[in-house]
Amino acid sequence: MNIKINQNKQNKKIILSLLFFIHGIAYASLVPWIPEIKEKFYLSHYMVGVMISAIPAGAIALGLLSKNFINSIGLYWATNIAFLFFIVFISMIPFASSWYEITLLLFLFGVFDAWTDTCMNVQALNVQRLYGRSLINQFHGAESIGTIMGGAIAISAIGFGFSMGQFSITVLFMNLIILINYMTSFRNGNLKNQFPLRKNIKKSMSYTGTKLYIIALILLAFTCGIEDTASIWGAIYMNDYYQVPSVISGLPYLACQVSMVIGRGFGDDLTNKFGSIPVLRTGILMAALGIATVIIIHSPTFSILGFSLIGLGMSVIFPLTISFIGQIPNINSKKRITFATWISRVGLLIFPPLIGVLADMTSLRTALITILIGCLLVFLLINTLSNTLIKQLTSGDK
Repeated sequence: MNIKINQNKQNKKIILSLLFFIHGIAYASLVPWIPEIKEKFYLSHYMVGVMISAIPAGAIALGLLSKNFINSIGLYWATNIAFLFFIVFISMIPFASSWYEITLLLFLFGVFDAWTDTCMNVQALNVQRLYGRSLINQFHGAESIGTIMGGAIAISAIGFGFSMGQFSITVLFMNLIILINYMTSFRNGNLKNQFPLRKNIKKSMSYTGTKLYIIALILLAFTCGIEDTASIWGAIYMNDYYQVPSVISGLPYLACQVSMVIGRGFGDDLTNKFGSIPVLRTGILMAALGIATVIIIHSPTFSILGFSLIGLGMSVIFPLTISFIGQIPNINSKKRITFATWISRVGLLIFPPLIGVLADMTSLRTALITILIGCLLVFLLINTLSNTLIKQLTSGDK
């Protein structure tokens, strides 16, 4: 009996990891092509920033409807439908004839990106509950593996001379096969919407819980803005400053994602051993070191190294914050995860056009100082979160 239960748990974990993998590979397969899109439509840095910001704009505009969508048809079907539109819209981008069409497609992609994100994280916290220990970094690690695969095959396709359209259709069919496999395997494997509560925090702490939730939301917004830096600007940065071939310009993104997989692979063990706050602090300081390396040391090799440090440092912050939010008492679990994934897009909406404007006014290298400042603000937020928890635990012991 125990063997059957353990096997069922393991199957849920594998299937859900596959879902995270799909989520990672979709957008990642587009990123190395951004310099080509920029050149094809003669876009400024600001226009690139606005184009990419269409993704979080769509998520912010309609992302909160994911809760209603899940409630109306159930988590299983909501996940299936959201993922189908998610991979279809991103695959249509190579066939757009203007910057406006691409921006519209990315807006629609952003809507379903938010919906799939909510579905994934709700299920991830449920599976984590079954195991009774931290698993969130492993799930997000599977997503990072997807981003590596997407970025790597895109770079390879560019190197072998494939067109963006040919590549996109290939990736679409690959994602559809994986999604169909998920739909078949997970059909009778729905999980109830249940979440664990921290044993060492009292359920009666409504005011402190709300305060912790607000801090965590702000932390998520900054984290997503910083985390997406390498995916948006890495390739353009390499082109602007080092005039490297397209195959090389995609390496900062790939290095960042490989580092994220490494960080998330060890993230749960480090969290279980040292606690989430020390891991969060170490992560953001490492990311700050990475962006400082990119800005200060004028070398393509060190730039790639810097972006990899950003990925390694930021790898644990988003999943740990989502996990933390899922454990705050007295706030409806589904609502808070939905709103958290929604608010996380604010950073993605603000950072790209901000950096784009500053890059057009000064230089891209100077504009990246914004990310360094963001890292320092995240460090302060983590300290505030830690101090609030300490006060709560101290008062709870009295």
